Amino acid sequence: MFDTLFSGFSKQLNDLRGQVSRLVAAIASKEAEITHLRTSPPPKADILDALGVVGAARGESARLLFEKSLQETQRRPLSLLDPGSLAKIRILTAAEPGTSPGFFGLECWLWAVFGAHLEAGVRRLIEDAPWPEAGPPVAERPAMIAKAEKELIGLKAQLESLREQAAAAGIILMEANR
Repeated sequence: MFDTLFSGFSKQLNDLRGQVSRLVAAIASKEAEITHLRTSPPPKADILDALGVVGAARGESARLLFEKSLQETQRRPLSLLDPGSLAKIRILTAAEPGTSPGFFGLECWLWAVFGAHLEAGVRRLIEDAPWPEAGPPVAERPAMIAKAEKELIGLKAQLESLREQAAAAGIILMEANR
């Protein structure tokens, strides 16, 4: 009689342990998924898309500064006769008047003048570069992370509910990593 009773109890306890183990594994898997979404390298396509945006913005920055420099000369045409005024015209640097040009300004200027060629060359470099296994497209990640976090909350709630039900029955559930 007790053999049958304890056999049934033992089976139920093993089933409970199995449920807990599956939930703990699912939680660990979901946490790993979220970490992967947050930290995995972007696909090359994302870098290539960003390259076009960055190049265009830098080129536009240089163009605007160059136009600003030209407008000053257009307002004062006789300044073309003054070597001091000519020195103020920014041709190869994208820097505000009175500031020292830097490498960033030169990069902006290169994008303004040679943008299409520069982009093509950088694209080739990126396409030929070794690339680690990439995660999903970066634009999709926020929604994927939000969904995975919601699922993680649900899994943790299931595990906590299972613990509470077990505790109400006098069974204390423990895992090594809790």
